[in-house]
Amino acid sequence: RRVGEGGGTLETPAQVLKGITLYHKDLRDRLDAIYHFRMQHEKLRGVVLEVLSGEKEEGAGVTMGAGKEKGDGNNAGAEESVTGEEYSAWALREVDEAPMALFASVDVLDLSPRGVAVFNSALEGYDRKVDAIEERLARLLRGKLAACQDAEDMFRVFARFNPLLTRSRVRAAVKEFQLQLMNTVGQAVQKLQSKF
Repeated sequence: RRVGEGGGTLETPAQVLKGITLYHKDLRDRLDAIYHFRMQHEKLRGVVLEVLSGEKEEGAGVTMGAGKEKGDGNNAGAEESVTGEEYSAWALREVDEAPMALFASVDVLDLSPRGVAVFNSALEGYDRKVDAIEERLARLLRGKLAACQDAEDMFRVFARFNPLLTRSRVRAAVKEFQLQLMNTVGQAVQKLQSKF
């Protein structure tokens, strides 16, 4: 404690800071959450764009099914085969529209208890939509890997889809193919070693 000019004691700067109420802290936390959300969304969008950019050249057929939002919605439960270009367009549209559809009616600066609940609900809805997109991308990757003829084809597919392997759902979906590829490479190495 310091002694002031009048003989009274002055508080230290740390004590003064403890007594300050920061009313903007909730707003700062919300803005940080929005920033984190935007960064994660842009990262996902970049990965989807990078991975699916090759679909236009390949034109491979992809099966879309299980009642997803493709088309007019009248094909619930049906599986529909689409071209790689159509699938790429669908996936990019879904990623681009997910935040707009869920946050369009949300006042992100509403810090009341109701506003917090609405914001958290929108985040959960976005997570569900991203899970559905990841599931479809995992299905696409599994289909590509199942169609591979040899280890070289598998390496090519894994190299192209590598950015998606950071997503836990996709990584889990292709685990068996990774093991199969490792076994194939191990056998090839053993053959080479036996020759020399």
